Amino acid sequence: MDTLLKADIFFVVATVALVVIAIVLCVALLYLIRILRTAAFLSERIKEQALHIEETLARQPIIRLFMKSPRKKSTGTKKKEETK
Repeated sequence: MDTLLKADIFFVVATVALVVIAIVLCVALLYLIRILRTAAFLSERIKEQALHIEETLARQPIIRLFMKSPRKKSTGTKKKEETK
């Protein structure tokens, strides 16, 4: 009977430990989600500000001398026509 009592105590302790670990993991996951959302928000803000700075600099005449002009993407139709 003593062995059965020890087994019951072990299962109770193991169950409580498992519940505590599950709760800690859920809280950690919630914090991780918040951190990732904040990082995504900050990344978007940085991208917007970089575009704004680029547009502002592109309007400056002295800066235009040093900036490359944006190239248009080619579709490859010229090469296909030339090879025919």
